[in-house]
Amino acid sequence: MSGLLTYALTAMGILLALTSVVSARSRLILFYALMFMTMGGLQLEVPLLGSGMRSALALLLLVVSWRTVATAVAWLRATRILAPAALLAVYLVVSNLVLSSDPSFKTSFENAGNLVFFVLCIAFLLSADDRQIKWVLAVMGLGLASNILAYTPRWVPFMSGRTIFGPVPHYQEPAGSGLLLLPILLMFLHSSPRIRDRAASLAGIVFVTVATFITGARTPAAAFLAVLALYRRRVWWALALLATGALVFTMLPENEQTERMVDRIQQLSLAARTGTLQQNPDAGMRLENIRIALEGFTERPVFGWGVGSWYSYRQTSTGMLGYTLSAHSGWALLLFETGLAGMILYLFLIYRCLKGLQLRFTGILADDIGFVGLLGTLAVMVVSLGGDTLLKRGTFMLLGLAAFSRCARLRSEASRTGTDG
Repeated sequence: MSGLLTYALTAMGILLALTSVVSARSRLILFYALMFMTMGGLQLEVPLLGSGMRSALALLLLVVSWRTVATAVAWLRATRILAPAALLAVYLVVSNLVLSSDPSFKTSFENAGNLVFFVLCIAFLLSADDRQIKWVLAVMGLGLASNILAYTPRWVPFMSGRTIFGPVPHYQEPAGSGLLLLPILLMFLHSSPRIRDRAASLAGIVFVTVATFITGARTPAAAFLAVLALYRRRVWWALALLATGALVFTMLPENEQTERMVDRIQQLSLAARTGTLQQNPDAGMRLENIRIALEGFTERPVFGWGVGSWYSYRQTSTGMLGYTLSAHSGWALLLFETGLAGMILYLFLIYRCLKGLQLRFTGILADDIGFVGLLGTLAVMVVSLGGDTLLKRGTFMLLGLAAFSRCARLRSEASRTGTDG
């Protein structure tokens, strides 16, 4: 990101922080900004303090919007979502500070921050009207799109050598952003009554599909297909989707990433047929990491080794001191670091957030947002088979969309009951 843009965003954040104390409109704009920064992975440093502006602004917003937050907390308690969310946050913080061999205040602060962002998301959605809610989704989409646009110089020929929003990100980031942007575009495709808006949404879906697959990221591409398949929940649709995807993939322009993906898929296919997955550099590394994580889990199955302990444990197990490598499997990492207790709390929170949601787009805004949250959560669960996304901030934002849908439905039912009475 350019220095000028960084200074401009910092100045805007400070201005919003000052005016949000007395202005409801500023608080809403600040919430929009936080959603954009969260989904785009944008982090600015607070001048003089050296800490992340995103977290500082979220804490400020939590304080100055206490009435809005208190209402959301009441509905979260009524839907039985608050308890598992709070328990998970507390458990992750204690796990890092008490159990981990590498405790870090920053790690604990980030895990506590996930709960703050989760509650803020639900609070502002519950207090917003339909137009403002759609703007929240649009801002989330723009944040995700910023990662995709930042990567386009890698595959658009006439943009070679240029940059957008700073350095070109790692190919997994735009692929993951395209995957999470897909449910939002699908919702707008179904909810907009105007043909031109639907056409724009469809064009966006086509662009996001190409932008996701052309990165060569295999797990996000597989999750992308899973989201599209669940979106219609028809066998014929899933088969047609696979056939179309195969056709589109053969027509994609070749670049370094797509060639790399094809080569890796061919190598993995050959290794699987010949029983030599352990000897394959890519598969062997992932299988070895999973083996180490599960071995550590069997040693401490109840509470795990503590959040943030993976790197030191792997270095000790392999003897490769100073060499850091992610687990490449969020589920194995969650089991290793948090044990059965953390896994149960995490899955219970997902269950509470997704329970009873509609499994299709109905045209009712709150229900449709719930389905967006459900599709996004499914995407995260699939991606975490080959990546570490379970405890990331964006994942809790998706769960926040699902939880908002449940709270809004309960509020609507309570309102009808009161009116009837």
